[in-house]
Amino acid sequence: MANYIQIRAKKASDVIGAGVISYALIGSFLLYKFHINLMEYTTPIILGFVVITVSFACTKRLFYHIMMENSNLLSFSMQKEFISVSSTINEPQNEPQSEPQSEPQKANNDTQENEVGGQETLKSGQEIPKVDKKSGQETLKGGQEILNDTKNDTKNDTKNDTKNDTKSDTKNGTDEIIEHSYSYLDKYAMLQENIEKENIKRKVLIMEAIREYVTYTVAPYLKKEDVLILLENINCMAIGHTSSYKNIRSDLNNPLRSPDLRHLAWNIGERLGIPNRERAIFIKASFPFELRDATVEYLERNLRDVIPASIPIDRPAKGDYKFNSMKKTIAA
Repeated sequence: MANYIQIRAKKASDVIGAGVISYALIGSFLLYKFHINLMEYTTPIILGFVVITVSFACTKRLFYHIMMENSNLLSFSMQKEFISVSSTINEPQNEPQSEPQSEPQKANNDTQENEVGGQETLKSGQEIPKVDKKSGQETLKGGQEILNDTKNDTKNDTKNDTKNDTKSDTKNGTDEIIEHSYSYLDKYAMLQENIEKENIKRKVLIMEAIREYVTYTVAPYLKKEDVLILLENINCMAIGHTSSYKNIRSDLNNPLRSPDLRHLAWNIGERLGIPNRERAIFIKASFPFELRDATVEYLERNLRDVIPASIPIDRPAKGDYKFNSMKKTIAA
């Protein structure tokens, strides 16, 4: 409700503001072009409108208070109905007087009352009738009670039997479900073990492919000892030991440039699933001399660029980890 009121107030303020601005523009235009002053014509209209609205609001509030305080004055028909209903409620009701009964009628009434009383006592079973058939009725009642007892016993026995049967069935069902669940849990554990074995096997294959690719790619630029250090740095990046990186320097006669190192870091990290920032930190720590003018942020943004380099970008196929450059060399 508050939001609706605010929306209405905003709309009203927008309309009033637009009206004022348009009035000012039109008045200034007419005054400047035709020397017509709108104030002489609009001031009486505005004052009359204000007086009418204020008087209407005052009279409305006055009549509202009068009607709320004296609501019965205007509901004439309802007042009449209320008066008629109250008069009917307050009038005493005339009870019919019973005429005097004659003696034979009194006697008949007494006999009828006695018969009715006897029937009620027989129904309720509170009074015992003084009749010779008393013993027969009592025996019948006793037989009925015995039959009722036997019926109740049979019902209770059947209920207990059904309850026991249902309990045993539910127990057997739950036992079977538990056994089945244990069997599925055993299968789940076996599946998890197989998945872990497959993941470990895949990681081993990925590291073998990376070692082969790195050895083949950087052999013209690094010494054998530096290649071993680079492979150790790759292992540290794979397991998250970023503080164990060792620095390397490429051959002075055939050095590696910044685009080559950025592409190398991207190709390796893409197979390992390493974020770009970790790749940038790895390549910056491994080759600090070659990348002395580049920051980690710059390397992170430009790992995969289109600058020509001796080590190009090697994007793997979806779900694959093998290097395309190695496939070409094997095919050749």
